[in-house]
Amino acid sequence: MMAFQFVTFLPPFRLYVLSFRLESPKKYHCLAALADHCLGAAGASNWPSDQSHHWYVASSVFKRGTTLTKSATHSGTPRTVTAGFSMVELVMSICVMLILTAMAIPALMRSLRTYQLNSAAASVSDLLKFTRFEAVRQNKKVSFLLKPANATDWIAWTGLSTDTAPAPTEKQFPIAGFATLVTSGLSGPNIAGSGALNVLSGSTCTPSCFAFDARGAVSPLNAYVLYIGGINNPDTSYRAVVLLPSGSVQVWSAPAGGPWHQVN
Repeated sequence: MMAFQFVTFLPPFRLYVLSFRLESPKKYHCLAALADHCLGAAGASNWPSDQSHHWYVASSVFKRGTTLTKSATHSGTPRTVTAGFSMVELVMSICVMLILTAMAIPALMRSLRTYQLNSAAASVSDLLKFTRFEAVRQNKKVSFLLKPANATDWIAWTGLSTDTAPAPTEKQFPIAGFATLVTSGLSGPNIAGSGALNVLSGSTCTPSCFAFDARGAVSPLNAYVLYIGGINNPDTSYRAVVLLPSGSVQVWSAPAGGPWHQVN
């Protein structure tokens, strides 16, 4: 049995392959029903049965019942389907992302404000402890000073009671930005044995607020409090840095209009 293939072109110039088999290597057919002209038919009876042959037929006349089985493909690369998003899917994804972001922004801002308040209170507490340590280390009085830097900001530092401004070599901390000094409108925490708390402000600090003596005690012997909050955001919480007469420092926290509780 010998296999043959016919290749033909049909308008608009597509390549088709037609296959058929011969029952005997000495017989062949030109498939007149499919083509007007058969090329290479002469001498076909002498072809060996184990050799493949291709018949190339150029034709534009096909009769009823002709079956073209397959379109020839010359590309050696496999066809792939490109995956992606439609415009509607992309717009919906962006809308969902924006909604989730809008829901998360208030919580993120509250966390940021809380962090700023805690950081400012911790810095003031560290400055008070440093002032006390310097008084003990130098065996003399060292003052804690506070003065306004502008209309809303303050600066606190450690130095001599006669200082009017912080020197570059003196330890200092600016109370500025969202977390700033609150000088009125708040009542401090109720601490047993502390007595009345003197609120530190521009009127009580000139700019020296108080001093620590060589033993680390507060001079004059009183309890002081410094309030920190967001004056531009009255709904935020507040921090109170309390200095007891013994020289120990405490940090308290309270929500707007709520009770105080000790942080450390």
